[in-house]
Order: sequence, then structure tokens, then C-alpha cells
Amino acid sequence: MIGLIDSLTRVSKEEKTVSEYMQSIKTIINNLAIIGHDLTDGEIVVHALNRLTP
Repeated sequence: MIGLIDSLTRVSKEEKTVSEYMQSIKTIINNLAIIGHDLTDGEIVVHALNRLTP
């Protein structure tokens, strides 16, 4: 679980399209849910927006 949470905090858009970036986040969130660590919508939004650059 700690590895997935770490991955979620480190995922970045870099050269990915927005769709690819969001899919990366969705995959990690789904994997967390599988092991019983659900995130609130607010937590998901914060993680998604934190790694975006202008």
C-alpha cells in the first residue's frame, strides 16, 4: 500500500497527454481500492492537481 501511495504522490504529467496522466492516476487509485484503501473525491482531485505544471 505504501508503494502505491508513494506512486500517487510522485506521478507527474511530464510528456504525457492529459488523458494519459489521468489514466495513470486512475490506475493507481483503482489498485488502492482493490486493497481496501479508498480515497475520497477530494483526495483524488488534490493528487491530480498537485502534479500539474502551468
